[in-house]
Amino acid sequence: YGNISDAVANACSTVAAFVSVFSAGFMTARKRKCAGFLSGLVAGIIYVLFALILGSVITGSFSVSAETVKMLAVSVLGSVIGGIFGVNIKKRK
Repeated sequence: YGNISDAVANACSTVAAFVSVFSAGFMTARKRKCAGFLSGLVAGIIYVLFALILGSVITGSFSVSAETVKMLAVSVLGSVIGGIFGVNIKKRK
């Protein structure tokens, strides 16, 4: 409903994906209390697989583009960083 360029829309979706996977990695590692890197990595991979499968079902075709690879990298990196932070931040009692 607005005049938003494709570049701004792509940037917003990248930031939203990063925040989502960061939160997933953070919460997963915080519950596990160990192996934050691995917990975050698994959360990021699950997110990417889910997004790829859902996108393939919606569009009816599966294709890997530069945008897909960028989102994979952002998702895995964000979830790993979230996992590292999640393990190292202590819960308040």
